[in-house]
Amino acid sequence: MAPNCLTMKRILAALAVCSFALIGRTTAHGMGRKKTFTLKVEGVHVVESMTDTVAYLNSVIQNSSLKDIYDVQLAAEAPLRFVEAASYEEFDLFFASPESVGCIQAETGAAPLATIVRNSTYGTSPDPLSVTAGVIFTTRASGITTLDGIAADIKVAMPAPSQLNGGLSQQLAVFQATGVNTMLDAGMVVYESNPLALLRLVLDGKVDVGFLPAGALEELEEQSLVDIRRTLYILNAQIHNLSDGGLFPFFSSTQLFPEWAVGALPHVPRRLSSLITAALLSITSDSDAATSGGYDSWITADSYQFTQTAQELFNIITFDHIAQKKKCFRPSASILSTVTCPFPMIAMDQDAIMMSCEDSAFICPDSTTCSCSPCVYTCGSKNERPTETGECLCLNGYFRIAGFCLSAWRMGVYVAIFGLAFAGAVQLITCFHNRRIADKQWRIDINEIHFGQPPEVLGVGSFGVVLKANWRGTDVAIKQALPPDIRDKTQHSSFSRRLSKSTQRESKVDSMFREALQEFSKGSAQG
Repeated sequence: MAPNCLTMKRILAALAVCSFALIGRTTAHGMGRKKTFTLKVEGVHVVESMTDTVAYLNSVIQNSSLKDIYDVQLAAEAPLRFVEAASYEEFDLFFASPESVGCIQAETGAAPLATIVRNSTYGTSPDPLSVTAGVIFTTRASGITTLDGIAADIKVAMPAPSQLNGGLSQQLAVFQATGVNTMLDAGMVVYESNPLALLRLVLDGKVDVGFLPAGALEELEEQSLVDIRRTLYILNAQIHNLSDGGLFPFFSSTQLFPEWAVGALPHVPRRLSSLITAALLSITSDSDAATSGGYDSWITADSYQFTQTAQELFNIITFDHIAQKKKCFRPSASILSTVTCPFPMIAMDQDAIMMSCEDSAFICPDSTTCSCSPCVYTCGSKNERPTETGECLCLNGYFRIAGFCLSAWRMGVYVAIFGLAFAGAVQLITCFHNRRIADKQWRIDINEIHFGQPPEVLGVGSFGVVLKANWRGTDVAIKQALPPDIRDKTQHSSFSRRLSKSTQRESKVDSMFREALQEFSKGSAQG
């Protein structure tokens, strides 16, 4: 028993040591080892506007039950790498543009916590705005007044696809609704991120249509750089009613979508997310955080589903079949590397895109980057799509026939034609087969005919001789044709015999007639 008791004591002692160590670690964590969560903003220029806001969030945490557990630090991330950093959980909280929020939410399942309400400086009585939009414009001299009047080979100027916070995907969606896919159908796309430079491209007639965030034209007009109503024409102009009963103050061509938002990745504790949300919603327009940040306040996060839908439409958000989840497009520093194409097409390599406009009739304006029809089909046909293994499959509603993906109705026509041809061929073969069987019934195998020894002659005619034979156990008569030389002699002798017999019959009738005539004469004389 002694060894067993000693063993038990050692085990209990070891458990006690582990328990004290765990308790001590937990206590140490609770007494000063805080977990720091990083709130990253999209772009270095945004850091200054959020500095006091993050300080306010930390002050709220310090006055809560979480003061000894969590705190928040502010950092910045370049827009081009913002979504990538979120996917690797390089930060915990974020303040990002609507397009980035849509991407992060689609990839990671992150939750937007609060949407910013910005101060509007336009108009005589500006109202704070929690929504924004995109505007599509042209010059009045262009003669373009509706989207339906836009030709497929127009020249379009837009911000770089990597700068999607101005509603670019929504503007592309407006074009798509009229049947014009900008990346496929536009003759030339000019990428210009400076609003004033983009406006001048339109005013100088170097491009036909321009895309800008709502409010950009009004800001340029306040600087006396353009007279919107006299020189520009807003395409697909929209009038939006706001939730407070007012009107959206800027020219717009798209639906309204939420402004920038603060969000949390899924690993952030819920009680911290709830505390941050409540803290943001408590910020008023006259607070230090709002004043230094240049905004009015915060509201409960709006839905960014509309933004995601537009991004999916233009292949900005795709489904990764290998990882079995959604993935957002990863832009790089090069503008041309940010070109996205609708599925199942892909963008050409950058060198080919640069050469595409040189090979066309369009001239790329100086100091800009352009693309001309940069998308190509990955499988050689618009009716096919590539898989993760590189295999090309027909789209839904299409079927592969002889190496081509044909639509259901076209395949139905081909099947009907083939079916009729096949049925006709079967019918023809059947007819020949039946005729052959019918003819076979009247054909006799000479090897089945057996003659007697010597053959018994039943008769002789002018053209042949009739012999007695046995066929399958039955007595039959077989007529054997005579050779031509023998047939001619036989026919001559037979004709001579028939002629001789005919002459003899005529002589006999003549003599009998004469005898009868004599007897008649005698009777007449006696009477």
